Amino acid sequence: GSGTFAYGPPSCDPPAVADAIIQGTGNATHLGRFTIELGYCIDQDGNPLTPPSGIQTAANGDQLFTQMVFSDVDPELGLFQDYIYDGGTGRFENAEGFIRLYTDFDLVNLTYSNHGEGWLAY
Repeated sequence: GSGTFAYGPPSCDPPAVADAIIQGTGNATHLGRFTIELGYCIDQDGNPLTPPSGIQTAANGDQLFTQMVFSDVDPELGLFQDYIYDGGTGRFENAEGFIRLYTDFDLVNLTYSNHGEGWLAY
């Protein structure tokens, strides 16, 4: 996947100073071409105050609800984030799953690209 991130007015109470908004597209086995939108509140230093969560929309419009549960750096592979899937719409109504994404951020252009593997049951 790849996309952009931006900042907007906070949706959380202080100490939140902004919302981080991530929008992107990609291709996945069970979704085909997809879009994704994630959001989370950040403090003045850019630290997350809420876990990034959002909606991944499949090519046919069915949606998956996702939330980041862990982030770290692998010494050989770089920055990664773990996401869970919990429900959705259409064929993903009772979906469960997990994905680990390895992500490269371009902080100058506010873009990202990632790749990963996981599983999805629905």
